[in-house]
Amino acid sequence: MGLFDSVVARAILFLLILLLVLPFILSLFVAGIDFQARVRTVFLLQKLYLFTALSTLLLIFLVRPKGFEVKSFGRRSLYFALLYLLFFALAFSTQLDIDRTLAEGVSVVDEGGTYLDLDAGRYIAPYALSDSLPISPHFIEKEGEFFLKEISLDEVPAEAIEVKFLVIWRDVDNRKFDSKVKMLINENEFNITGEYKGIKRGKIEWIAISVPGNAFKQGVNKLSIKLEKAGGEKIGLFAQAAYFNNNSFIFSGGMHKGLGEYHEYIWLLNKPNDSIFSQLFKLGFVFRLLGILFLFLAFFGLGFLKQLLASAKKEMVFSTLFAFAIYWFSIFLRSYWQFFSFIVAKSIYYIYKLLFLNPTLNLQNPALPRLGVSGFVAAIAETCSGVESMGYFLIAYTALIAFNWHRINLKKAALLYVPGLLGIFLVNILRVALIILIGAFYSREFALNAFHTNAGMIMFVIYFIIFWPLAMRCIKKK
Repeated sequence: MGLFDSVVARAILFLLILLLVLPFILSLFVAGIDFQARVRTVFLLQKLYLFTALSTLLLIFLVRPKGFEVKSFGRRSLYFALLYLLFFALAFSTQLDIDRTLAEGVSVVDEGGTYLDLDAGRYIAPYALSDSLPISPHFIEKEGEFFLKEISLDEVPAEAIEVKFLVIWRDVDNRKFDSKVKMLINENEFNITGEYKGIKRGKIEWIAISVPGNAFKQGVNKLSIKLEKAGGEKIGLFAQAAYFNNNSFIFSGGMHKGLGEYHEYIWLLNKPNDSIFSQLFKLGFVFRLLGILFLFLAFFGLGFLKQLLASAKKEMVFSTLFAFAIYWFSIFLRSYWQFFSFIVAKSIYYIYKLLFLNPTLNLQNPALPRLGVSGFVAAIAETCSGVESMGYFLIAYTALIAFNWHRINLKKAALLYVPGLLGIFLVNILRVALIILIGAFYSREFALNAFHTNAGMIMFVIYFIIFWPLAMRCIKKK
């Protein structure tokens, strides 16, 4: 019997391909300043695959005791693998250019944070499994301040082209819009005050301006939005936090600076895509579903699928529903990341107070609390809120329950989700507290880069290594 002639071995290999090999390949084609940034973008595009992996894991270990068998790999497995590669390539051939994706139509979703639903223009893509990118506004409010984005063109457009960007404006007095705003493309000026006036206060809207082709030039083009007359409003331009090329800047407070890693303005030349690209884009979600099906068939075979359909209908329904429940709950937690960020900030603030560290806490922006010690101030954003760690816990704990379901008390195991989630949230508080202390008293660069990037996963692994044996003592059948 070969190494991969068992259902368990095939399942492990299937999950490795789905969750590790596939993202690594995609990361080679995604825009980003380094490998870590590209991998981060790819994992934002994995909703469908994470759900599939979780439901498959549950299904395989539910049917394992029934003696299901798989045949050795053969020519048919190769054909299925080739079909998987084909549909995988088709699905992501339209995913790797963010501007062309935006031109196909996306929707803005508010679920505790603000996101772009990238699959809004695709056929049969349910929102729960759609890919989305976090977005946030950057503001200017004083005369002379401006946003800037550099866009490179291989040639000057022969016709007028639509410049499109996602905006918002705010003020504190509920007044009408009273500022004057201009867009500059190289040396060409366009008054866009009227477009801003047409937007309701606090509402996120697209602005689209038709610009003559001769306003552009071959090579690098500089596009800016400038506040010429300040009327008391904050002028906001949204940036997305995934695809980026370090070509977005802001001039504010007398300083000209980049937006930092993981941010690029949602500001594009809205050229219509060709019909082939548009159809491939619309079918992208269907291609992903077909790709998953053929990858499953490549590892398990058509006979195994027939066995499942004939003998394991209940297990298939249960694994799908349970995986969706866990997946939905993780999405639910994510939608409240601002609440968790507030709890993290307040908790660490009082811990520092007890330690006589004289911390500072700024809650002027309740969606992004800022906490500081000795001049080092950190914003408690989504990545520091603990929702990612809680999501990892849900997946890891559920997977181990699936592995051991026949020798544990499932009711007791379900009850331990609560203390398990609470524990990993406390670990996240410790992680953020350490980041700020390291930044304040040792090295700002080390705190924000090496420690911030790696500490979360390391501390999660340590926590889970301790949690699981303790949990097994409570839930193992006598």
